[in-house]
Amino acid sequence: MDKFQNIETVARLVVKWRNGLLSEDERVLLEEWKAASPVNAEMLERWADGAALMREYGERTVVDTHADMAAIRRRIDAYNAGRRRKFRRRIVAVCSVAAIAAAVLVFDPAGIFDSGGRITIVADQVPGITIDDGKRYTLDNAVLINGDDGLAVEREGRTERLFDTGGQAADIGSYATLDVPRGYTYQFALADGTQVWLNAGSRLRYPLSFGEHAREVELSGEAFFDVAHDPQRPFRVLSAEHAVEVLGTEFNVKAYPQDGAVYTTLVDGSVLVSTDAGRTELGPGMQAIAEGGTLNVKEVNAANIASWRDGMLVLEEQTIGDIMSVLARWYDFRVEYGDPGLKGIVMKGVMPFYDDLEKVLGVLSMTGNGDIDFVVGRGKVTIKRR
Repeated sequence: MDKFQNIETVARLVVKWRNGLLSEDERVLLEEWKAASPVNAEMLERWADGAALMREYGERTVVDTHADMAAIRRRIDAYNAGRRRKFRRRIVAVCSVAAIAAAVLVFDPAGIFDSGGRITIVADQVPGITIDDGKRYTLDNAVLINGDDGLAVEREGRTERLFDTGGQAADIGSYATLDVPRGYTYQFALADGTQVWLNAGSRLRYPLSFGEHAREVELSGEAFFDVAHDPQRPFRVLSAEHAVEVLGTEFNVKAYPQDGAVYTTLVDGSVLVSTDAGRTELGPGMQAIAEGGTLNVKEVNAANIASWRDGMLVLEEQTIGDIMSVLARWYDFRVEYGDPGLKGIVMKGVMPFYDDLEKVLGVLSMTGNGDIDFVVGRGKVTIKRR
């Protein structure tokens, strides 16, 4: 195991600790790691300063000295997995980036970049769902309920039925399309109990009730699936000329059309990825990349790739170009480069998404060792060399 994978776990816990978001189990685990040695205790005290955490973690200057973090990491993952599997059928509602940021504020850099304007989250649309009649129902501050008897929305204690399937939706071909605009994420449950997290700028088309032999959904964008186990009905995610098939597992699919590739990352269980280039079965911590008629597999940190679900941005040797593509979807802005070569600058770090884009860019500026400037204008961010 890469020694820095353990540091990533510590960094995640420190971010949550600084914001009062640790569960009791996570607090105990962090205390166990702190007590393992004076080196760990000193590191935690130093990382209480958010700027020091970002600087040291980003530069990979911190040395992980204790293998017992691997065991602690497994216990954290097991705890979180147990909590997730308790969620079924009627979970959660809409969550804007601003709402996530209200709960998670770590760094507060000031005076780091030139601000020619201010970008805040003002979306033309909120998440919504469209069914066969073509009408779009908004899902702001609402819980979407998919059940065998149809589709409903719960808002402010009131339930509004949108569609009554009579248990025959799969037979008559009734589908719903849930779209999440830039600046939002959305979590909900399908009729079979499968949990779905849709990332910004994504769309999922699914039957209002699944048939007897298979469960199929169509994805454009990025989503994380915690699939309800059903050996009689495989679960399939279709995107472009790409298919992922599972029986019950947790995985992330990133299939934005503008990326020109489909990334399937497995967290737990196993999945079968099929494209015109062939088929491959993934194990936990593996990622399949379908691009340009090829299908390749590599080992990754699956938890980091899926960290967007928790409003976190984890950078693993990612380029400015890749990072800005993610931020542009979350904050809905255009990107311009004063020097195209800036796209290739590589960064590493961990931070939450903020309600204010300027705070995110300030953290990135620190991570980049002060070599870059972000100029914020109306609906646009220009990146220049300092």
